[in-house]
Amino acid sequence: MELISHQPHVAHPRFVLMDHSIKRLGGHNLEYAVHVLAAAEQAGFQPVLAVNRQFSATRQISPSWRVLPAYHYTTYEVPKWRARQSRLDPAAEFARLVRRQDGGETCPTPEAHSATWWQWLSRPIRHWLWQRYDRQLTRFIQQFAADTACVWQKLGLRQGDQILLATVMESELAGLVQFFEVEPAALAVDWHLQFHFKLFGGREPDYPAQQPQNPNLARIFADAAALPGQQLKIYCTTDRLVEQYHRITSLPVRDLPWPVNPQFALHTRESVSCPRPLRVGVPGCIRAEKGTGQLAPVVAACAQEFAPEGQMQLFVQSKRLGKLSPLLRESAQFYPSVAAARSCRRSVAVVKWPLGTRDYLEFIRATDIGLLLYDASEYYVRCSGVLVELLAAGKPVIVPAGCWMANQLAEANWLHVEQILQACAIVEKIPSPAWNWRYRPEYVKTATSAPRLFDNAEPKQGLTAGGHLQPATMAEVTVPANCAQLALSWRWPGPPAPGSYLAVRCNSFNAANSALGEWREITGQRASTTSVPRQQGLLIPLPRGTRRCEISLQNAYHNHPLSLADVECAFLDVQHEQPSPPLGKFGLCFADVGMVGHLLRQMCTNYIAYAQGAREQAAMWAKQHSPEEVITQLTSNTYKPSLHQSRAA
Repeated sequence: MELISHQPHVAHPRFVLMDHSIKRLGGHNLEYAVHVLAAAEQAGFQPVLAVNRQFSATRQISPSWRVLPAYHYTTYEVPKWRARQSRLDPAAEFARLVRRQDGGETCPTPEAHSATWWQWLSRPIRHWLWQRYDRQLTRFIQQFAADTACVWQKLGLRQGDQILLATVMESELAGLVQFFEVEPAALAVDWHLQFHFKLFGGREPDYPAQQPQNPNLARIFADAAALPGQQLKIYCTTDRLVEQYHRITSLPVRDLPWPVNPQFALHTRESVSCPRPLRVGVPGCIRAEKGTGQLAPVVAACAQEFAPEGQMQLFVQSKRLGKLSPLLRESAQFYPSVAAARSCRRSVAVVKWPLGTRDYLEFIRATDIGLLLYDASEYYVRCSGVLVELLAAGKPVIVPAGCWMANQLAEANWLHVEQILQACAIVEKIPSPAWNWRYRPEYVKTATSAPRLFDNAEPKQGLTAGGHLQPATMAEVTVPANCAQLALSWRWPGPPAPGSYLAVRCNSFNAANSALGEWREITGQRASTTSVPRQQGLLIPLPRGTRRCEISLQNAYHNHPLSLADVECAFLDVQHEQPSPPLGKFGLCFADVGMVGHLLRQMCTNYIAYAQGAREQAAMWAKQHSPEEVITQLTSNTYKPSLHQSRAA
């Protein structure tokens, strides 16, 4: 193994960051390591970086750090192998194979079968390939254990040293267990393991059904918990991810902030201006889960605003123009650096990916509005490092609703709505009992399209005396003349079922009963420190000429009923000729991609207000997610797990 050592042995305790996925520039792995190790060095540790064997030292690595390129595989190869296994085994027949007690070959259980004749004919080759990937997973675990042992022997770690594995899945944990069985003395050192990949798909009500599908998860964590005198400290990047891991292990788990470059916050004291065009930044690598396939429809929906010399410009990263859709390529120009892209006059400016630390910092600073078209289900529990960077840099953002990212904006937006209702005159307030409730079958999801939302018969109104939503979730409300904004407010009494979100839909009609537009929102429950539920609400812009609204309230994702109290709509004394208040404080959430164009226009119109709100919050985000805070929490003498009840069997 090649060893790059810039400094001989010193008496300082060492802080070892192991990340086998660091090969080169690209992604947040190297950025994470650079900033955390810099903070560790300031705290008096000697930094050591253990990385993939293909890594070559770059200018980002300090000459005083020790670098060990030791690992053969990256963590991202494991999900790839598992996905291929799943495609080879659509009926899950191979996954139900059981091993004989004597360690012999696998044999199918009686219930194993093939669903179609083609699966039956292809079964031998599919089974062979499935076993091949299974062997690769086994080889990964064994190699990870061997590579970690190599690092251990090279460093000669002792008590007082700290080890952080920044990117861990259960496969790496299984490899660590094998390593500890061979090197039990290694347990005398503090081991910090950070998990930031989800265990279950969907939202909480979907989790129990998924737990039996992979019993190996619980077994691996049980093996780790059974290690004698184990000092493993388990972390996740979000509190919701902590809850997932508490379902499979009795080990203490806590959340750890995602560190960001302290340089992001340095320019937030500058005065806010409204440049034209506003750069709508899409940082990071183009991937399907990040919704980059939706960029073209968003730009097409705002064709006038994104036209040359228009109000907005798309500022995106990509390896090459060919990664973009044909529609975007027609109006895009590729630039090797951010400095060159700043002078672009086209609708789409493409900056190469990946960028070094300084260039990426410049990309974020050049962004005026952060647009994250991420898949909400993928990021329901998952942290977004890009979002934290944008917020720490004081940039207003647009993110998907119903996920961890939306939760970071929710409380500020609810406070903003409260302030708007106090500051603006109200033309008229209409409580929900006075709404004209009607039964509209198209507002009730069926089993063929999505889970049915409610089980009750057709009611006379949409909210019962107890506040329970009924199938007739559509109500008509008359709009005062020339009113441009509607405030919808409610209270959410009692803890709802896990994963509950309220979907709001508002359809606007003119005096001739012609549809003028539709507005959609998805929002969760507001946290309260007392038994009294807090008021929460949202602002809905009304198109010019609106005289009637149809308001729909539904459970967004699941089929259990919701209970709301004090539901009412208030029409603000805001005319179409006047500037309307912004809909949020420093960010907005889209219920679906079709809403992104509306939100971009709203943010462009009120850009100064959104930018000022983002600047006010930037210092808080930079402090909470500083590398120094991460080191403080990791090296504290008291390890305090998150206050969540363990659900492990």
